[in-house]
Amino acid sequence: MLHPADDLIQIIRFRLFNGNSTKAMIAVYLPAIIIVTITFLISHQIVAINIGTVFGLLFQEPMIGICDRICFKRLKHHNLNH
Repeated sequence: MLHPADDLIQIIRFRLFNGNSTKAMIAVYLPAIIIVTITFLISHQIVAINIGTVFGLLFQEPMIGICDRICFKRLKHHNLNH
């Protein structure tokens, strides 16, 4: 679940990807994925990747899209152009 004060995904989603939550989520997670990949290649270990991280990577973006279309049809995203 996204923290209410975390506007990064919303800003990237609407300013760069025309509201596409899939592309925005990939862009937000990409730096962390790259860092984990590099450290794994160097150390041959993955540390601090738990079920919550995997769940977020795989399911958070589809849940945002589904909730936008079904659960919160009239939700307005304000102050994203400022």
